[in-house]
Amino acid sequence: MTISEVDKQKKFFHIALLFNISLLLVHSTFLIVFYLISVKEMFYFNIFSVSLYIFTFFLIYKKYIQAFVLMVIIEVQVHLVMATLLIGWESGFPLYPFGLIMVIYYTKYIYYDKKFMKPIPFIVSIASIMEFVILKIYMFTHNPYYSISKRIINQFSLFNSLLIFMLIMISLVDYTNVVVKTEKILHRIADFDELTQVFTRRKIHEILNEYHKAAENNKGNFCISIMDIDNFKHINDTFGHDTGDYVLKTICKNMKAIISKNTKKYTDIARWGGDEFLIVQKYDEKNVTIEQCKDIISSIQKNISSCNFTSNGTRLPVSLTIGFASHRKGSSIDETFKNADENLYKGKLKGKNTVVF
Repeated sequence: MTISEVDKQKKFFHIALLFNISLLLVHSTFLIVFYLISVKEMFYFNIFSVSLYIFTFFLIYKKYIQAFVLMVIIEVQVHLVMATLLIGWESGFPLYPFGLIMVIYYTKYIYYDKKFMKPIPFIVSIASIMEFVILKIYMFTHNPYYSISKRIINQFSLFNSLLIFMLIMISLVDYTNVVVKTEKILHRIADFDELTQVFTRRKIHEILNEYHKAAENNKGNFCISIMDIDNFKHINDTFGHDTGDYVLKTICKNMKAIISKNTKKYTDIARWGGDEFLIVQKYDEKNVTIEQCKDIISSIQKNISSCNFTSNGTRLPVSLTIGFASHRKGSSIDETFKNADENLYKGKLKGKNTVVF
């Protein structure tokens, strides 16, 4: 189960409690009102409803979601049919299927992996439409069993309409919050490398496109540094992949520490491949100069070369070879990248553990 799924279900737990409390209060109100207007069938049914919604607190706390959902569906459907037949269509009770459909699809989103939830929204939707149409047709030719004053019917209609609007609004607001939070989590998964917590290759492409567009419009410039860990395969093969992961994470941690607060917002780090990293820096010769960009890259290279990497007491031979290239107006991102890659290759030919500008 992912973190987002846990969060969604926690959120749904609280919203289920809110709905259950609301349903309990609403049916307690109906119980009193139907008693006062002497609609005994609905009075007795609401005694049952109040008892049911007291019991469903137990279902929510025990996370018996299937039982909770089914009981609410059945109770609401039966209640609206009885109320419509007894006091009339204009009372507003036929509106409840609209709110019910909204809530049931929201529930499916939360518990999409539960088999029992897959058919329920479609079944409830079809049943609600059929129920709505049949009731409407029936009420065309039949009068309600009780003759209630127009004033009371209008009050019922207003109360039920407001309740349905609130139900739909709460469901949509909460659904939107859950979706936005889930999308943020998914964006982070897509944007950040899980091991090193620097940008992914996909994300750095987006950033490069933005910087390139700005550079071509004379809004600053950018440079690319390709970093390769020297002899990383030897480290992995000799000391194991856990040690390799430790090296990758430590390098990224050190790179982030070297970048100052002043230049942090101008610098983006990405994992380009297994043991390759990309640093993209934007500069405008006012807030940040190209010389500052070069100084940062040199500092990173020197820091990693002098850092004490160890595995079980053995010092690891960790160093970086870096190829640097500044973008030239009119050239493409690929051309700038190619220049940096060529400088990286020159660094490898020189014996590694160096920066080529």
